[in-house]
Amino acid sequence: MPQLDVNTYLPQVVWLVITFTALFLVMWRLAVPRIADVLEARQKRIADKAKRQVKREKTAKAEAPVEAVDKEELGKKLDKLISDDSIEI
Repeated sequence: MPQLDVNTYLPQVVWLVITFTALFLVMWRLAVPRIADVLEARQKRIADKAKRQVKREKTAKAEAPVEAVDKEELGKKLDKLISDDSIEI
């Protein structure tokens, strides 16, 4: 078997270094920057969604008391109309 032949160790090591270096350069120059861009865009999208969710929660909390006050006012007006003697049923 050629991989066990002592005479071919040096060429095998040379080709291993050449192949590893070529693959390393391809990954370093092409693949890693693309992966980094995708991860950065993903992180930005997640941060934007989190900010929008916080805004929605603040808006919902701000509107909730207004709705409660409106319901109380409507209830008072309804009670007044029901108890008002001028309205005949």
